[in-house]
Amino acid sequence: SLLHCLHCRYRVGSNKTGPLASGSVRSFVESLGSRTPAPGGGSASACVASMGAALGSMVGLLTYGNKKYENLDGKMRAAIRPLHAAMHSLLPLIDRDTLAFEAYMSALKLPHSTAEEKKRRSEAVLAGLQEAIAVPLELMRVASECWPHLLVLGLHGNITAISDLQVGVLCLCAGVRGAASNVFINLKLATDTAYVE
Repeated sequence: SLLHCLHCRYRVGSNKTGPLASGSVRSFVESLGSRTPAPGGGSASACVASMGAALGSMVGLLTYGNKKYENLDGKMRAAIRPLHAAMHSLLPLIDRDTLAFEAYMSALKLPHSTAEEKKRRSEAVLAGLQEAIAVPLELMRVASECWPHLLVLGLHGNITAISDLQVGVLCLCAGVRGAASNVFINLKLATDTAYVE
């Protein structure tokens, strides 16, 4: 069955996530509210975007196999799989965003007295910034693949779960907007004009 296939493919422990995504919701939220800059908005954006995809998947699964909607099983199968996959693709970005920020901050602290040190530091800063930009760009790419399937669910999904779908759409929107903000902010920090263009 579809449910069995999804469970086998995405069973607990089969995806490589870091400590933030693997921990409890409470610990993640409390770490967001602590006096440290990371995890921050980028990790929160990845988390909320993954929840948006997850809610879409849930609505599809609540429609699939339901006698009232059995003529839509094909449409639901086509929508559920990519949303479920997106949920799992977005989860690792929670930790990747924090790691990218920490790498960038570490690069800024490198010594830069000699020409060699300046060169090494500049390369490390650029690499950190590039990853800090790549992660939210990846979030936006994955999220962009969700919209057509969410539209199908909005048109044909189980009406009793419409509010869940609405929350999912809002979550995905918030995640994408947060990711876009991070891209623009980090691009302003990049001094390599060739890279920025």
